[in-house]
Amino acid sequence: MKTKIQENDKRQIIIVATTASMIEQFNMNNIKILKELGYGVHVGTNFKNPGTITNEISNGLIEKLTKLEVKCHQIDFKRGIGTPSANKRAFRQLCNIVENENISGIHTHSPLGSIISRRVAHKLGIKVLYTAHGFQFFKGGRLKDCGVKSRKRTKLIETIF
Repeated sequence: MKTKIQENDKRQIIIVATTASMIEQFNMNNIKILKELGYGVHVGTNFKNPGTITNEISNGLIEKLTKLEVKCHQIDFKRGIGTPSANKRAFRQLCNIVENENISGIHTHSPLGSIISRRVAHKLGIKVLYTAHGFQFFKGGRLKDCGVKSRKRTKLIETIF
């Protein structure tokens, strides 16, 4: 039984999140597991506006990932729902990375990053896995989070692409 991927067949996976803090806080074990299984691992996120970590920690994250032989890609995601022009820019950036790096799968996190990642995967015909964090739309959730406006906003963002 073969558990590791042979070097010449090494598949490339990109982990995508809108902020570097999501990578730092939730995805380091995922990265290590993928590396142990023999995958080539890439991270696509906004290292310049890293979310709940400082720029210094974000720069340290890049160094840590580089030492693990993970290729880091800056994607100019905005927080929240972004803007149409910023979302299209992030979409183009991720498309270019997937095509240029021969990515065969995307593991995506965070709502906006996942909407964009799913659209890229659909356009380029590759596999995508979305890990949801937070579950805004669930029975018993805050009405404000699962209200009609919030659902319409998410649907609007998805239809832009």
